[in-house]
Amino acid sequence: MGMLLLSLTLLLQMPAQAQHEGIPGYCPAVNLYESGTRPFDRMPIYDQGELSTCYAYTASQLIDFWRFKNQPEATDLTSPVWTALVHKVRMPLHWNPDNLDFSRMAWVFRSIEKEGICRSDVVDRAIDRLRNGNAKMQEPDLMAFFQQLWDEYQEQASIFGLNPGAYDIAYAKVASQPYFASRIEHSLIEKFRFIDGRSKGKRLETLLTEVFSECTGSNLLPMNVPAWKSMGLGFASNRKIIRKLNEILEQGSPLGIGYCSNLLDEGPGYRAFKMKPRILGLALRQEKCGAHYSIVAGQRPRHDGSCEFLIRNTYGTGFWTDHFSCLCKSRDPGIAGYHECRASEAERTNQQVVGCWISGQDLANNTYDLTWFK
Repeated sequence: MGMLLLSLTLLLQMPAQAQHEGIPGYCPAVNLYESGTRPFDRMPIYDQGELSTCYAYTASQLIDFWRFKNQPEATDLTSPVWTALVHKVRMPLHWNPDNLDFSRMAWVFRSIEKEGICRSDVVDRAIDRLRNGNAKMQEPDLMAFFQQLWDEYQEQASIFGLNPGAYDIAYAKVASQPYFASRIEHSLIEKFRFIDGRSKGKRLETLLTEVFSECTGSNLLPMNVPAWKSMGLGFASNRKIIRKLNEILEQGSPLGIGYCSNLLDEGPGYRAFKMKPRILGLALRQEKCGAHYSIVAGQRPRHDGSCEFLIRNTYGTGFWTDHFSCLCKSRDPGIAGYHECRASEAERTNQQVVGCWISGQDLANNTYDLTWFK
């Protein structure tokens, strides 16, 4: 009896994290939109359009959240364009060095730890030169033009070095898309032809040095964030993934999550792969997955005591369907606060979807990567 009482006393004296370690049903409510200095209020919800650079958008948001939370003097947003380019250009080895598509967040951090972050005003100036004075053209428009070249000519060894008509075809396709806010100036095509003539076999390197030539010296900010850690590609169980989400969110920090985006289209119960290691399931069932990165911005208990998580996506505020309950805010800047909504209600009531809630089990069933700052 004495040993039992001693064990019970020690258990009660253990830290809360140790007590709930691995116990199903532990899910303290956390909403990083409403916590502390509210870093998310200073960060736009990106729409990557038809790109596959979600890894760069998500990495940039993780960096900015940490900076705005811990460095009051920080004002610049980290540019996803710079993050994607410097990663793909400076990475020593890559399976497709002429393409900005697809990567892993851990590799992105490795690249920008070494290269630094180009100041946002310098990146904006460089992009403005490509805009040729068209202030309406946004970063996603420029990236979409790159993407259209790749999609149109994916059989070729390079996105550049195309015949002259290829640029015109790509321009016409991108300019006609309804989901882009503005048309890309036709003169942009001539700038790409110029870059192509200077490339000599290193197309993205040439793009980086020609367009972002000012991103050196004092115009580069150091990474200056804590060490990062990743898990999920191996044999991690669903329980371990959910426990890690609980732990980091309870500390007041978001996570980057790599998961199968088909879950967003198919809704609750979808499971892209069952086998482990998870990277094997991802490789063998890519068509069932739709690999994607997002920010996990909160958690709350469900009616059965299990957890659901708030996903801040990089498909924009208008992407979500009614498969999930969402978090919205008014588009009127004079109306503060967040509330529950359905995606179909948002536009009709002048609301903006800032994220949606997905059950922990569904999310873990489709997760292949978690990345966070330690």
